[in-house]
Amino acid sequence: MTKRGYGTGAAIGRLVNTRGGMPTGQFLMLYKTHVCAATDYGGHVWINPYKHGRAICTLELLQNRMLRKALGAVRTTPIHMLHFDTPVLTPTERLRMKAEAYLLRTLTRSGDHPPRNIVTSILRKPRKKFTSPLNAMVRNTPMLEGLKEMETI
Repeated sequence: MTKRGYGTGAAIGRLVNTRGGMPTGQFLMLYKTHVCAATDYGGHVWINPYKHGRAICTLELLQNRMLRKALGAVRTTPIHMLHFDTPVLTPTERLRMKAEAYLLRTLTRSGDHPPRNIVTSILRKPRKKFTSPLNAMVRNTPMLEGLKEMETI
């Protein structure tokens, strides 16, 4: 997924280097709709947002490169300043929010739905050491304690 993100980011970067250029807002909009969509697809399954692993580092490097390109900043510019100037979440926060939304969407399904059965079994028997991103989400989301019997939609 990150290869696709790098390829899409390079294509968007070439648009900025054209004679007419591209405004920062349009560049960031293209980044969010194309690069973030390509890199975050299925992220709630294969990336643990509560561990700062290799996948998160790769996504952060890609995002830092795109933010520097969008703002015309040099490599020595602190990345915190780039995040301050742009309305873009860090990959960790973006994936954490998507994972929690997936978890809540799963809990609002009917009682016989297979993903809901998995989540409720994790809620019933929490493990000290989690083995998957789903286990980590359930364990690190304190608001789920009172939501075991949510209303189905």
